[in-house]
Amino acid sequence: MHKTVIAVSGLAILLAAGYALAAAHSPKEHIEKLFEADADKDGVLTREEFVAGLSGHFDQLDADHDGRVSRADIEAMHAQGH
Repeated sequence: MHKTVIAVSGLAILLAAGYALAAAHSPKEHIEKLFEADADKDGVLTREEFVAGLSGHFDQLDADHDGRVSRADIEAMHAQGH
């Protein structure tokens, strides 16, 4: 069960990242959006920066703020036009 929650959470984070990147229109905008996570502004994303950058997207998906993303959370996000 715990592994399933982790897997679903990871998938939700990846979906959120894809959603955020898809919202940008040009390749340059995709890159700029991705590199907003470059915390030390050295022009390179570490795994830690990448994952930390996605945490805000997880929070957006977690509509009821229970630390988990459910189908209902994602449906609520879409219903709000996000």
